[in-house]
Amino acid sequence: MAIHPQKAQNCGMRSHSAIVLSALVLTLAPPPSAAPSSTQKPAELVDINRATIHELESLPGMTETWASRIVRFRPYRTKLDLLDQGVVSPEVYQRIRDRVIAHHAAATKAVEPGK
Repeated sequence: MAIHPQKAQNCGMRSHSAIVLSALVLTLAPPPSAAPSSTQKPAELVDINRATIHELESLPGMTETWASRIVRFRPYRTKLDLLDQGVVSPEVYQRIRDRVIAHHAAATKAVEPGK
């Protein structure tokens, strides 16, 4: 079975075209460093034991009602207390969990000697 010379030439051109096209795609593709810049400052965590209602409202999906509940039921040992104690719904918790932290509340006022 003989290969027709015209068909052999077409096969060679197809593979050449595929190589050129691949090189072009790789050239035009954005470099991996074009991903979101690592110089962007990550959002600061909001301390649920100290934040004001206004600061809590800056969280995604947070309303004044949810923020008021967080303030009302303080203190929290962990941010998971918000969910475990029913302070916020699971949906709200999913939206805010990566943006909040529960620092332990500072010790109460020291007792002065002699009083």
